[in-house]
Amino acid sequence: MKRKKNKPVQFVQISFKLSKQQKRALNQFCKHHGISPIKLIKRSIDRYTSYVPEKNAKPYVHPKQLDIFDTLSE
Repeated sequence: MKRKKNKPVQFVQISFKLSKQQKRALNQFCKHHGISPIKLIKRSIDRYTSYVPEKNAKPYVHPKQLDIFDTLSE
């Protein structure tokens, strides 16, 4: 039986500039916490890329269900 080949993950390169002060602070932070700068940046971005807004789905109400507020007002 043939195995299905996995599709390779595609990556996109992004570049941005940091000042010397920012680079030094980034390196010190990463050294203190024991992670690489790439992992830190990816974890920071993950918060925004994994956000999925909730859909406002109305709950199903059976037609024979009593409404407590209607019975109280009568």
